[in-house]
Amino acid sequence: MVYSGFLYSILNSTMGSFGWMSHLRQIVHALTIMLVLVVLCFGDEAKGTGRLQVKLVPTEAVSAGAQWRADGGAWQNSGTKLRKVSPGEHTISCKPIDGWKTPKDTIVTVAAGQTTKTKRKYKPQGLPAPLVAATPLAGPPPLEIQFSGDVNDPSVSAPTYQWSFGDGGVSSEKNPVYTFPVGTAPGRYETTFTVTDDSGVQRFATIPITITAGVVAASETVQTESTAEITVTDGQSPISGASIAIPKGAVPEPLVVTVGEDTTTPSEWLGRAPLVELGPEGTKFNKPVSVTVPVSPDVADPSSVRIVAYDTAFGSWTSDGITDVQYLGDESRLISFKTTHFSFFSTLDTWTIQDLGTLGGATTYAFSINDNSQVTGYSYPFVSANWRHALLWESGNSLLDIHDTTDKHSYGFAINAATPLQIAGYTQSEDYDSNFAAFVWDATNGMQELGTLGGTSAQAWGINDSGVVVGQSTLVSGLTRAFQWTSGGGMVDLGTLGGDNSVATAVNNSGQVVGWAEDNGADKDASFRWTSGGGMVKLQQFSGAKYSYALGINAGGNSVGEAQTGNNGPIHAALWTGTTQVTDLGTLGGVSSVARAINDSNQVVGSSLTVSGTTRAFGWDDTGTAVMTNLNDLLPGGSGWVLSEAWDINNSGEIIGYGTKAGLTRAFLLKKN
Repeated sequence: MVYSGFLYSILNSTMGSFGWMSHLRQIVHALTIMLVLVVLCFGDEAKGTGRLQVKLVPTEAVSAGAQWRADGGAWQNSGTKLRKVSPGEHTISCKPIDGWKTPKDTIVTVAAGQTTKTKRKYKPQGLPAPLVAATPLAGPPPLEIQFSGDVNDPSVSAPTYQWSFGDGGVSSEKNPVYTFPVGTAPGRYETTFTVTDDSGVQRFATIPITITAGVVAASETVQTESTAEITVTDGQSPISGASIAIPKGAVPEPLVVTVGEDTTTPSEWLGRAPLVELGPEGTKFNKPVSVTVPVSPDVADPSSVRIVAYDTAFGSWTSDGITDVQYLGDESRLISFKTTHFSFFSTLDTWTIQDLGTLGGATTYAFSINDNSQVTGYSYPFVSANWRHALLWESGNSLLDIHDTTDKHSYGFAINAATPLQIAGYTQSEDYDSNFAAFVWDATNGMQELGTLGGTSAQAWGINDSGVVVGQSTLVSGLTRAFQWTSGGGMVDLGTLGGDNSVATAVNNSGQVVGWAEDNGADKDASFRWTSGGGMVKLQQFSGAKYSYALGINAGGNSVGEAQTGNNGPIHAALWTGTTQVTDLGTLGGVSSVARAINDSNQVVGSSLTVSGTTRAFGWDDTGTAVMTNLNDLLPGGSGWVLSEAWDINNSGEIIGYGTKAGLTRAFLLKKN
């Protein structure tokens, strides 16, 4: 999991045998097992296959023995999920059962790494189906709808009626008026009308309703085997001319397809602008559908934008399932694309990415950027030797090797904007040496060793513009403690939360320090914020959680990191507002994530596992739709980059980290055009 970013790849690989690290290694070991389970869960994706799931309705038919199969294979019960299904088209057949009309065979398309879901409906045989109608069929809540039903059989006497509206609401009236209340989630709601005659025989009819977030500009009911084209014809609508073309066989079940304005809040930082809401939200098609929509006039260059969709399941923006994006270039500013799912769609600006180069070898990592766009990290100076040197990158200059120690390795982890600028990090004498030397560097004095708290090792993780350095050091006893270092006062032990060990990771210009420490509970690590006046204060944890780790802090005292989301829950990126409020920032679809840095505008960067189990860099901001965006979706086409880890962000919104390009690990600087 992404836990490996800060704790595993840094602590486990570079801290060596700090006494208390055996506890962390136990955590890492357990989380590594979790990662193996994740890989097993997503094994289909790793093999390039997908999954297929079919729901059979109504329940009376299922009780009578209804089943389904794919491509003539074994019969499956309703809701069974087939795994390791090869990508491509597959024929779904339903089992004939007495008293019911068998649904026709249908073809569905399975994509690698995804679950294709469809629904097949049996109908009572020999009995005319009731008639149903509804007005309107779609709209945002509160949505009042007039339903009407008829038994459609004059021989039936003394019928009783039952409506089920798909959201838990019911009615026994023949022609009820029902309101989908405020707060009803956008999506498809299948309303079922049941007629029971005096002998207890039941017959059913259904009608789909689409709840949207915004006002509907155009809609049409589309059946499973039909084609459709829905167009917004209102010349006053901001999305006038928007259209959807649905091919035959694309619709998994009868739908009221809607087109409306995207009501999500734009992100100025990421360059995300609302485009269109296509409903029912959450629909997954058997085949891609074609969408054409005008780009907002707020978008400066529509020819270079990307298209992303809001994934309601994970609360993130993604380009998955979106293909064939083309700007049509006429005066109406139309853009077209294909999609396999419906949701909110937005345009996303493309950003500029810069390779920060190397010190001579093939690999570079970037960990910190200041407000002057100066970067530190480390790079391999030789192609054939595994040496690592701390670096300074400045625009217009090649990488500067700041390694001036007899130790073999040095690492720059934090950079400030002082004059002269300073870099904090640590050195290591040999590859497997478990003792480190914390340093602060400037161009005049070079690397100045900071000493220890009495032990044999120290590492510096953060520095502010006053030259205050924070990190961790061993004591004489071998325990590890968070420290604060100043040029006038040296290294000071910041204490713990009642346990034995602690680590400080970042410090802001007000001197507030964050990190994590063992508390006095059993087997617990907790994030903290330390101040000179209040000492170490535990940050809020999620209910029942045992672990949280604060990794970054901004000028306002808000901090980010990672936190277990409950008792035995996964570890997610977390945002602490002050000390008493914690927010789960979600993931990019995978089980875990970590937030590494936050700037003064509360813009957050980090990394997350995706649905397929890969690690990808993300950006998050607290605009109205506070969700993650995969930073790879900001890249211009053909960049060749895969951004794995975002480590820092400055107050201009510039992001640094590392990823791969042409198979090599390289540091990047990502900034808005």
